[in-house]
Amino acid sequence: MRLSILLGVVIALVLASIAYAAFTELLVVRGTVSTGKLDAYFSNVEYDDRCGSASQDINVPLNPVNFYQATTTDRDVGCTEARGVDTDDDGVYEDILVTLVNAYPGYYTSIRSYVLLTSDSIPAKQWRLVIASADGSRVYYKIYENNVSLISDSDGLSVDLDGDGDYDIAIHWSDNLGDLLTPGGPAARFEVKIAVLEGAPEDSTLQFRFHLELIQWNAYKANTPQGSSG
Repeated sequence: MRLSILLGVVIALVLASIAYAAFTELLVVRGTVSTGKLDAYFSNVEYDDRCGSASQDINVPLNPVNFYQATTTDRDVGCTEARGVDTDDDGVYEDILVTLVNAYPGYYTSIRSYVLLTSDSIPAKQWRLVIASADGSRVYYKIYENNVSLISDSDGLSVDLDGDGDYDIAIHWSDNLGDLLTPGGPAARFEVKIAVLEGAPEDSTLQFRFHLELIQWNAYKANTPQGSSG
């Protein structure tokens, strides 16, 4: 009797384990996340006093520099070249390279373009303007919203291009940091004004580049440093 009861219990436990195994299943949930990208570029780079155009030079007063008092001269001495630079071989221009030829103290020019987002980019805000050497290896300044007065005042921002301790050019830029850009939306106007200072080296071609960095629209404030220069 006891043996039969014991066998019955064993058989019941075996059957229970079989039943438990039969009703146990592993369910796996798989998901796919597709991230967006931020892709901006310069379009239609234009500039004053193009080399070979035989246009008359424009000058600004120095000591102090005043970009609001530019006047046309009766001479054609210096000239300007500017072009977009595709830094990552994606077919659009991320930088603008500027070349001043035969320039002199008081010489003035301006560079104009538009900033756009590609059609597959996420929305973005204009974050900072980077002023760098022609090859991009040396950054002179990084201009953010909280230090934009360095470059937006009437005398602009003085820059030493060759590292000799003397300022070679002054740059004036109308602030549009923080402006929102949307894919397929209107372009943002980009314009910088440039004056050659008395510290510029003689018999030299001056070259430098601009790079306007954007950041995703909802991270703009959180990523604005408190420093004043690069």
